[in-house]
Amino acid sequence: MAKVMIENAEVTKHLSTKGFVLETKYKTRNGEEQTEKWTVWGQQPAIGEIVNVRGDLSVKLEEFEGEQGMVRYARAHINNPTFVSSPMPPADPMKNYQPTIVDDGAPF
Repeated sequence: MAKVMIENAEVTKHLSTKGFVLETKYKTRNGEEQTEKWTVWGQQPAIGEIVNVRGDLSVKLEEFEGEQGMVRYARAHINNPTFVSSPMPPADPMKNYQPTIVDDGAPF
């Protein structure tokens, strides 16, 4: 079984009491923003929480009838997850930076 690790993903939806949906966002080479969605089966963190998840990967092929006809796609599922809440990175990492200045009498 393949293992997967998803980092800094946002919990966007609960699936009854059995699982939840994670979303990650990234930019392509062309600068377009893309969203990946992952279905995780297990304990539910709060909606809006940012988490890191590790678990067993499974992929199911699904389809539905859309305006353009039949749409087929692969849905990624994570089973047997373990997750750890991860703090959001600060908007400005230098905001709380306090340089340490030591004057030991050196000429430079």
